[in-house]
This record gives sequence, structure tokens and C-alpha cells, in this order.
Amino acid sequence: MPVKMRFGSEEPAAGLAAAPAAAAAKATLAPHAAADDTASTSKASIATPTKRALNGGSMPNGKANGHENGSGKKKRKLVVFDEEAEQEAADKRAGIQTNGVGPRKRAQMDPEQRKKRLAEAQRLKPQREALPVYAGREAILRGIRENDTVVVLAETGSGKTTQIPQFLIRSDIPRASPRVVCTQPRRVAAISLAQRVAAETGCVLGTTVGYTVRFDDRSSPKTRLKYATDGTLLAEMLSDRDLDAYDVVVLDEAHERSLRTDMLMGFLKDIQKRRKAKFAEFKAKGKQVANGNAGDDDDAQTKQPREPSELKIVVMSATIDAKRFSEFFDSAPVLYVSGRQHKVTIKYVDEPQDDYVDASIKTIVQIHQHYPPGSILVFLPGQDEIEGMVASLRAYLPDIEKNLAKKGQITIAPLFAKLPAAEQAKAFVPAGPNERKVIIATNIAETSVTIPGVRFVIDSGMAKEKRYHAGTGIDSLATEPISQSSAKQRAGRAGRESDGWCFRLYTETAYQHMEKRSQPEIQRVSLSFALLHLKAAGQEDVYNFSYMDAPSVTSIQGALHRLHGLGALGEKSRITPLGRQMAQLPLDPIFSRVLLEAFRQGCPREVIDLVSLLGVKDQLIINTSATREQANEARQKFTHRSGDHLFLINILRAYEELDGTDEKKAWCKDNYISYKAMQLALDSRKQLRERAERLDLGDWEDTLNDEPEPIIASLVAGLFANAATKQPDDSYRNMMTKQVVTIHPSSTVFSKKPLGIIYDELALTTKTYARGVSIVDPRLLPRQAPGVFNALRKQL
Repeated sequence: MPVKMRFGSEEPAAGLAAAPAAAAAKATLAPHAAADDTASTSKASIATPTKRALNGGSMPNGKANGHENGSGKKKRKLVVFDEEAEQEAADKRAGIQTNGVGPRKRAQMDPEQRKKRLAEAQRLKPQREALPVYAGREAILRGIRENDTVVVLAETGSGKTTQIPQFLIRSDIPRASPRVVCTQPRRVAAISLAQRVAAETGCVLGTTVGYTVRFDDRSSPKTRLKYATDGTLLAEMLSDRDLDAYDVVVLDEAHERSLRTDMLMGFLKDIQKRRKAKFAEFKAKGKQVANGNAGDDDDAQTKQPREPSELKIVVMSATIDAKRFSEFFDSAPVLYVSGRQHKVTIKYVDEPQDDYVDASIKTIVQIHQHYPPGSILVFLPGQDEIEGMVASLRAYLPDIEKNLAKKGQITIAPLFAKLPAAEQAKAFVPAGPNERKVIIATNIAETSVTIPGVRFVIDSGMAKEKRYHAGTGIDSLATEPISQSSAKQRAGRAGRESDGWCFRLYTETAYQHMEKRSQPEIQRVSLSFALLHLKAAGQEDVYNFSYMDAPSVTSIQGALHRLHGLGALGEKSRITPLGRQMAQLPLDPIFSRVLLEAFRQGCPREVIDLVSLLGVKDQLIINTSATREQANEARQKFTHRSGDHLFLINILRAYEELDGTDEKKAWCKDNYISYKAMQLALDSRKQLRERAERLDLGDWEDTLNDEPEPIIASLVAGLFANAATKQPDDSYRNMMTKQVVTIHPSSTVFSKKPLGIIYDELALTTKTYARGVSIVDPRLLPRQAPGVFNALRKQL
């Protein structure tokens, strides 16, 4: 049995005070301090730094936005969208005689399905109305109506992401029947949220409510509320510069400060000003101002061009860092909505811990022995630490359960991104009677997902962060201390359903010395994608863009050099026709260039397959410590003399020869391949083929029957900066940066020791490892990438 851990005296978590059962009874005015770190969240409250108070949503004469304000006179009924009625009305206005069916084929016309949808919406109605954000509905709408931009600070579980966009499409802000887009950093969240809100509104997904993510679009001209990844909204700006298709943009999860969300914030500031000026001119002239970049922006019902409108921006965050968002958007007011957060007691260790895995196991035993029932959520940095702890804890389990038999059994569930979906799902199954569940997770469990039954959190205080080093081109995945903001998010996981405890495996002094917030992604990742899109959107001066936190000059210069080498930029760093094509592909610039070269080489079919597989490569190969040896043996038959990239193509070719879903699933299981990841790759392939047709790149069906030379030549066109030659000690030296790298042991060419390689990823762990490796003849590189290779070598 592990020895006991020593923690200091208990103290309630700041900002995690208990919320009474009637916490969300009404929205009340609160001073601005309510949004800070020390606030008690006893009521759903609204706070603003401006002098004009929102006054709990009440407006003169007890009205709010033209409706009863819910103060007792009349209860608002849930508006359920009747898709058929809306469409029939639109058909009448357009002069189309459909008698309820018409030329459109609409799945929602099935009366039985419609009845089920409406019944489900009614069933979900009490759940919606019980959410804390629902009580602040009128105050939130009033704040948005009266301001160009608002910042909504809402705790996890408040319902902000599903409800506020619904409030908006039922309003007349900034015009009747507004169109709303709500961005998400992750595609999984965008899809699941759209599915949930479609169910709540009683509509068919893809009609009134839809989503758009990379390689998957479930929206239509009728869509009033769309959930989209931040990257897809950026892509839309290439054809709709001022986002005239939308009246309100909701930036959700802004506190995560993803690269694309930061870019959107900068663009939106300028778009909002242009839209305001355009709307003022329209009103002054009394007629529509010529737009020129919103050719598809017609009213979905009347087919008439939509009049200009101002753009409303709603920035939503789950952390206390609202002031910075407010300042960035010219002192935008902050609306604060409390969540259903119960009391969480924080406990720190007395002394620093050298081994947080061992300390976590000891703490689990103490909780199981001395604390009430409830699941335990453990935060560790990454997959290796999680798998090590799972193995150690399972070794201890017989002794723990023998000595604490009356406490019930312990069930262990790991949770990290590369875990197969079926294994991930086990983390979300509630614990049974006489069972305590231990979920061991990465920071994926901080804000992205909700795990039922958690009353205890064990926080290692560490996380893995990806960093890009512009000088060497290295992506490192390093274990680093988390920020105070992340620590608060982790602690909050224990207070979602009842009072809870958070055990921090670091001292209170260590917490005080943590950074207040995590470093924004824009300051620690490659900027090639960001700068290409800035250039494509007409932002010539990338040094003076409206960054919330500006990246370093070195990072900007490095990205510009790479884009020059790829041929995306020309003289005076202006975007080239090739660069515009690259920007329209939903890929990293490197692989956009690879794909475009494949059309020239005559092998687009193979390279589209490859690029689609590379998009899911972290999930495609099931590679856990328990199955690594068997998995490697099973996949030996797919190896190719050219290396890892043709190895992936061979896997896909073998998969395509199978018939039926059951056979394919069984094959994936036998070969330690993720069936779900393979399906995602095929979806990506379908979208890339369609995109190639739309951009008129050529015939994607052209093929050279998997001949390796043209495929490698296409890879070199994008990965030329990742070329390395063998050294006497069997290491490899990058031909441009002179960085010494080692082929990763998981590579199919690890034991071959070729004279030259290219790689698609460089990761810094115990060594600098090249991953995704193919063999090349270094003497032929200048010929395979004419002009590009030598030009960039001179620059670097």
C-alpha cells in the first residue's frame, strides 16, 4: 500500500463558493468585482464595467426587447421552430405552389419524424429553463442590443454556448431574423453543439441550425444559427471579406486563445468598423450600398439581396480574464453569468513532490479511505504518464480493495486524445453502486468535456504544450507548469454536481508563482498558416495587424521565409496566384503546396489520399504500451521501401479492398488501426476531391498507380525545408538549419539508415526526433523542387 500524502489545512477555493439551489432564480445587478477571482457565485448575476447598468434585464414598463420580462405577469413560451411552416410561408412569398411538398426534397416533411422532434424539444425545455444563463436572458439581449461588442463571462455549466445563440436567433438583434455563427476551437464541439441545439429547437440538423467544420458542412441557405470551427470561419472570409452572411458572430471558448480565434478577433474589429460605415452610408442614401463581395448573401426565403447591417460581436469566456477581452474591443461591457458551481475545497501539499504519478496514487488511496463516495478526476500531462499510472494503480488495486473492502471497488478509466473512441467513452459512463471511478486525463478534461459524478480532482499542476522554434523549425512537446487560470478550471471540475475537493500536488507558494494565464497559441506555434490567410484577406502589413498579443518579430520573419520558399509569396512579400490557391485549401500551407504539386506530377489521387491520412495520423495508429509489440508486428505487411508516407497509402489500399462495415471494423481491430480515424480520413478525402473540382485544379482521378517517385517529388515541394542527410554517427543533419535530428523508432525506416530523408514532423522530447519519414536522394532535391530548395537555403 502507498504511504500517506500530507496536505495542509483545508480552504475553500476562491471563486468556487457554494451556489444555493435557487441560484439561478433571477439575474441581479452585481458590481464589477463579481467577475473577479474572489467572487461568490450565489446568484446568476450580470456585471458591467460601464456606468450604464443592465439592471437585471428589466427595461422601462417592465418590458424587455418587446416581450414580457418574466417578472410574474406572463411566462414566456418556448419557441419551437416549425420548419415546414416556415418553408411553406417562404414558398408562398416566392410564388411557388407546393401544396406542402413542392420541388424541394426535405427529410423533415415526414409527419412522424416531425412529431418526434417537437416532442423531444418539449422534453428538453425544462432542462433549458433550469440553466443559469436562462435567467439572465433579457439582460444579455439588452447588453448585446445596446453595444457593438459584449464579453460574456460565464462559468462552465451555465449553458452559455447552447442558449445565447438561441436567444439571438429569436430576437431582432440587429435586425429581424438575424443570422448567427458561433465559433468553436474544436470540430467535435461544433458538431455536438449543433446536434444538441437542433434537438432543442425541434429542427432537422442542417436547416435552421447547422454546422460547418473542416471537410464537413451541414448547413444550408436557410440556416439561421451555425456552429463552426474558427478555422472554417476564417476560410469563409476569403470569399465574404466582411462576413455579410452573418449579423452576429459569437466567439466561444475565447479564453483558450487558439491561433485561429486570435486571428478572428483581429479581423472582426476591422470588419465591424467597415460594416458600421457601410450601414451608415446605406441609411444616409436610403438605398442599398453596392457590396461586391457577398454575391451569395441573399435572403433564403425571399431570394432578395439582404440589406446591410451592423455586425454584433459576442465574446464568451469561461475564465476571469474578461478585462483583457473588454479592453481589446474598445472597453466592451462585460456580462457575468454564474454557473451551478458548488463549494470546492482546495488542499495543497506541504512539500513539493518529485513524482506526481506516485503522489497521485497515494492521494487516491486517501480519498477512497477517508472521503465520501464520488468519482476522482486526475490531471496528468500526457499519454505516457497516464499509461504508467494506470499500470501502477492496477498493480496496487488488489491490496487496496482487500484492505478497504467496505469502501467498494475502484474502476480506472484513462482519457487522452489518442485513445480509441470506445475506450474514451468509458470515462463518461457513471460509476455504479458501491463503485468509485478514477478518471486519469490530460487537460482535455479541463473545459472541453464534462464527466459525470466527479467530486474529487487531483491536479499534478503540469501539462504538455506544443511550441514552435522559428530558428530551427522544431515543434517541441514539453511538460510545463500550468497557469493559475488552468488550475482554477481543473478545480472547478469537482464542483459541478455537489460540493467537492481539489487536491493540488504542489504547494500554495508554487501556485502563487504560476503565470496568471497560459501563453496564447499565437506566440508559441508556427505562423505560416496565419500569415498566409492574412495576406489572402488583404492584410499586407502582417507586423501591425490587430493582434491581442503580438507574436515575436522572429516568428513572423520565419513564417514569411517559409511562405516565400513555398512560392506562396513573391516580391515585397505579396501573395502570388499559387499562394491564393494554397489559402483556399483547408490544409497547412506545406500540404497545400504538396497537393498542388501532385497535380503537376500526375499523382493527385495518391497525394489526396496521403494528405487525408496525415490529417488523422495521431489517431489512426493505435499505439499503447500494452499493445505496441503486437501492433507493430501486425502492420509489418504494409511497409514500403520509400518510408512512412507510402506505408500509410498501403494501409488505405488494403482497407479499400474490404467489403462491408463489419469486415472493415474487424480488419481495423486485427491491425490496430482506428476505424473511426479511417472514416474521418475518407471524409476528408471526399471534401478535398470536391474542393479540387471547385477550384478547377485538374482531374483528381489522375494516378500513376502508387509509383513512389512522383509522390516523393510532391512531398519535397512542400517539405524541402525538412530535408536531412546522414552523418557518420548515424544521426541526420537538416540541410538548411543544420539541426541534428534522429529518426523516431516508430518510423518504418528507422533501421534502414538511408543517405537522405524528408520528414513531416520534428518533435523534441529526450532527443530531436523526425517523424513521418520518407527516403530521398539528397543529390536530387534541387531537381525535385526546382528553384524553391536553393532559394530558401540562401535565405536561411
